[in-house]
Parts: sequence; structure tokens; C-alpha cells
Amino acid sequence: MASRVSAAGSLLSLISIALVLTLLFSVDSIPRVTRMVVLAAVVMLALAGLAWFLPWRRRRTEERPVEVVAAASLVDSVGPTRFPYSELARATDGFHDRLKLGQGGFGAVFHGVLRGIDVAIKRIVREGDGEKSFRAEVKTIGQLNQKNLVRLLGWCREGCGFFLVYEYMPNRSLDCFLFRPAAGSVPLPPLPWQTRYHIVQGLAAALKYLHEELRECVVHRDVKAANVMLDATFNGRLGDFGLA
Repeated sequence: MASRVSAAGSLLSLISIALVLTLLFSVDSIPRVTRMVVLAAVVMLALAGLAWFLPWRRRRTEERPVEVVAAASLVDSVGPTRFPYSELARATDGFHDRLKLGQGGFGAVFHGVLRGIDVAIKRIVREGDGEKSFRAEVKTIGQLNQKNLVRLLGWCREGCGFFLVYEYMPNRSLDCFLFRPAAGSVPLPPLPWQTRYHIVQGLAAALKYLHEELRECVVHRDVKAANVMLDATFNGRLGDFGLA
């Protein structure tokens, strides 16, 4: 957010400089020497601003996580991609149980490799409001773009089933680290407090974006540890918007 403010501030500064120059050279009463001194100062300021902006832009590009860049290639210019069912089936080896990441009242989530990229595919069985409502919800969620939200990459409709394709979160969800595992499961090591604080900061940023930074507020409806996903570097990523 601070970076966006800085960039916006720089743009406003350049606009202000342009206005000053326009005024300066349109007033005949200002001595020529004064004009040249001001022009030299403005040029120096512009060069200094450019010297700051170019490295900042380069850092922003370099800091972008590799998995985010890769996942973005699955999203077309108008929003989440509609994938054919056959492609999702191939990506999950026919939705094989060994690739199942979780099971809930909504259905199941599977790990898949789609066009060379790791993804999480949620299979949902819906009744009642049907495809029209599902598409409307997908459109809303597909327009969200914030680094602490699990990005919706695509969707599919096949028979009575609906499928959502999300970024894959390799470190699972926060509840796996906070609560006692199910019988037979290997317990995960406790998270350091610094990591927990970092995760909470990410969750707060996601909620602030949903509640305050959009033209129309989006309410998640199901914020809990099981829906706070963890990426490869343990950034907190809010997912599962209660589509089920």
C-alpha cells in the first residue's frame, strides 16, 4: 500500500512540475535568467525522481513470488478461465483419493498439475440456485486481486458438479499447525511467534482490502483458521469464500 502511495505521489509531483513549467514560460514578466534557473532545478528533480522510480519498479518485479507469476498465466484477461472438465480430470488423475487435500460438507479439494502449474481444485456439489448464481459468485471473486487472498484461477461446470481452480498453497492451512491432528496423522511443528504474527498481518491486510479498498465491500462469511492458507514462505492467504 505504501509503495502504491509513493508511486501516486511521484506521478502527482511530475504533474505539478509540468504545470509550473507551463506557467513559468507563459508569463512574459519573468526574467529569462530566472526561467533558466528554475528549469535547471526542475530537470534535476525530474532526473532524481526517475533514478528512484526505475530501481523501485525493478524491485517490485523481482520481489514477485515465482508461484504467483506462474499461477497468473492461467488467468485470461477477462477473469478466471473456464477449463474443460477433461483437463481438470487429467490434472488430478481422475480426482484420485491420493491427491485429495481435504474433505468438507461442500465437497473435496484435490491437488493437481494444470498446464505445468500446481493448483488446488475444489469439487462442489450444489443444489438449488444452480449455475447462474455460481457464475455470479465466480465473477465477483475472480475480480479480487490482493496478495493475501488465494487467487481464483478458473472454474468448470460439469453435470451437477461445479469446480473451482485455485492457487496451490504448499503449507496447507493454519489450523493444521494450531490444533491437534486427527488420529494417525503426523503432528506438525509449532509455528514460531514471529511467523504467527506475520500470518495475522497478512490476514488483516486481506480483510482490510475486502472491507475498505473495494468500491463495494465484500464479506467473506467464513473466516477461520482452516480458511487461512499458507504459501511457500508462510504468508497468510485468505481463501474459501463460502461458495458452497
